[in-house]
Amino acid sequence: MAHSSLIHNRKFRQLCRELKGNDPLAYGLLGLLWDTVYATRQVVDGTLNGWTAEDVETAARWTGKPGKLVSLLVGCGFLDVTTEPVFEAPVGANVYSIHDYLDWIPAYVKQRIDRIQADDSAKAETVNSGDRTVPNGQQRSPGKGREGQGRQGKEKQKRAPPGGSAGFQRFWAAYPRKVGKKAAETAYAKAWQLVRARLAEGSGAEGGEAHGFLHGRAKAYSASPAGQAGKFTPHPATWLNQGRYDDDPAEWNRTDDDRPKHTRPQPKPGKYDGQ
Repeated sequence: MAHSSLIHNRKFRQLCRELKGNDPLAYGLLGLLWDTVYATRQVVDGTLNGWTAEDVETAARWTGKPGKLVSLLVGCGFLDVTTEPVFEAPVGANVYSIHDYLDWIPAYVKQRIDRIQADDSAKAETVNSGDRTVPNGQQRSPGKGREGQGRQGKEKQKRAPPGGSAGFQRFWAAYPRKVGKKAAETAYAKAWQLVRARLAEGSGAEGGEAHGFLHGRAKAYSASPAGQAGKFTPHPATWLNQGRYDDDPAEWNRTDDDRPKHTRPQPKPGKYDGQ
């Protein structure tokens, strides 16, 4: 369901103009898209992992020219898009995300996300003990105690990055937006695994180097114009999930003045102008 203030939003008015003044169509397309995303438990921070442009338009029940709606939603700022690889997404594929997703979701969706994240945290505290899974502090070794404990130790080592909590807190302190902390912590753990594996190839890098890399990139991003763009700066979970820490820092420091004139956003005349 679309937010009640949507009709007064600048981006919504722009979308209406692009759709030749068809306000009900614009409102309905956005509402259907958001309702579909809200019903998808896999979408936690707004990143539409595995969604193609066709999937986005199907969710919105778009019947026009293929690709046009996604282009409009990106151009109007309702969708963010990156070609950076996101976990299992194909290299070079567009990865879409709902802009400022966590700022606008209904209360019931926020409650569900909190429950999912709480369940994930509880699972992370669970140790696999042979054929049984029991909570920490209630471990029961199957047969040979040392063998069972060794297996449990390896499972714990796989789940939690060394210094993970401290590493995330350093990242959190450096990143410019302080929203969606639970989602950011989950995304940070995944990003740490990816960066650590990459740094370790042929160099034997330790986990601490991955923490330092992510902290350094967050700090550099925070000092850039992109990191100081207020509500246009992505949520930390989105930034991590989209692998934005691998962006060229020169892109973070670009402003409209640095862009060729023909690529800058140009206002289009319409019936809402002057309001």
